[in-house]
Amino acid sequence: MKVVGELFGSGQMQLPFVLQSAEVMKAAVAYLEPHMEKVEGEEGKGTIVLATVRGDVHDIGKNLVDIILTNNGYNVVNLGIKQPVSAILEAAEEHRADVIGMSGLLVKSTVIMKENLQELNQRGLAADYPVILGAPP
Repeated sequence: MKVVGELFGSGQMQLPFVLQSAEVMKAAVAYLEPHMEKVEGEEGKGTIVLATVRGDVHDIGKNLVDIILTNNGYNVVNLGIKQPVSAILEAAEEHRADVIGMSGLLVKSTVIMKENLQELNQRGLAADYPVILGAPP
């Protein structure tokens, strides 16, 4: 939330977007908590792999999710921008993720997200990794 405050303070983020993001993330965390229970011997409440999808460089929403989940006790693996589905799935397997979060701001990112979900289904991984999508309205 420190980063969000700095962006707001510098005029790079308007208050309505900060408040809207915070409310959405509060609801998302509440929804995810029952599905990401802590396993004995592991630190944190669960692990989520976050990535901005291939072709998209917008990551402020993803970074807000990272901050909020991390501050609420989740382990977050933030892969950054322009991530192909192969990198996302490799990270999910490597880190034994409970959830995958895909982000994008561009309208065309929704097409990439759909392709990524199809890839998960083709590989038979859809049941292994619940997916949260963050995309333009």
